[in-house]
Amino acid sequence: MTSHSSRGTFRACKRKYHWSYIKGLQQDRKPKALRMGSAWSDGLEHGRQAIEDYYRELMMNPKTPEWDLKDASQELAILLALYDTYPFPRDEAREVGFRHIGPNYEDRGQLDGLELEIIGDDTGLQAQQVAIIENKLYARFGNQEIEKLEYDEQVTSYVAAVVDNDIEGYEFNVTANDVKVKYRVTLKPGLRQKVNESDKDYTARCVADILARPDHYHREVPTSRDEVELQDFRERRDKHVMDLMYETEMGVWERSPSNCFDYGQCPFLKICRTPNLDKVPEGYTEREARS
Repeated sequence: MTSHSSRGTFRACKRKYHWSYIKGLQQDRKPKALRMGSAWSDGLEHGRQAIEDYYRELMMNPKTPEWDLKDASQELAILLALYDTYPFPRDEAREVGFRHIGPNYEDRGQLDGLELEIIGDDTGLQAQQVAIIENKLYARFGNQEIEKLEYDEQVTSYVAAVVDNDIEGYEFNVTANDVKVKYRVTLKPGLRQKVNESDKDYTARCVADILARPDHYHREVPTSRDEVELQDFRERRDKHVMDLMYETEMGVWERSPSNCFDYGQCPFLKICRTPNLDKVPEGYTEREARS
């Protein structure tokens, strides 16, 4: 079984795929951006209390470093303010699963949400239109980020799932032209902490700014995919999965040093030179291997 995440990890670095998806290792410490993204996703899916529960668990975890505990209360206050000002219907932000059966593989994923609309004309004919909801939490959002959304392959896989009738619990009769994508983008505060400003006062200033101008922090960006893009994606997906299956059978997990510092630092950098560990290294937890 594969997913967009597993295929992306494999393409970026086969050794990283080995650590994460074959060995099932995860770092005990989550970077700030990943913590906030996970808590935000939980909140939109399950409600405001889920954000509080996420940080309560983080603060009670004995493995959480002291510097993360210092940041946690600030992150929680900011996310709750963003949640309280979120202007879009939350009942649409419910994850929907999909399952694609390919040649000798199964691909799975989760959409943040779906909007369905039946459009009729004067003749009584009806057509379906589908909007895919995708929530994003950014530190900044400019032209470069907008351009990236146009080429976001994860969302391309969602559009393909709708058109190919891979969405679990739904049956569609649509083409790529009938499927829209609504990115619901939320910004983290970009205010700088002033000299001699306490963490508490800085947090209060960020929260006040969110509440005072919610339109700055939340926006919707529409986009779409065409059939040519979908077919190109389908062919790439099949090829990537075949490559992944072959490499898994061979058991040779090559490193990709050029990607070690993409998006910060690879969480497996410290252990990457010893691929055949006989025990779980310090600072990591072994979970069930995933796809």
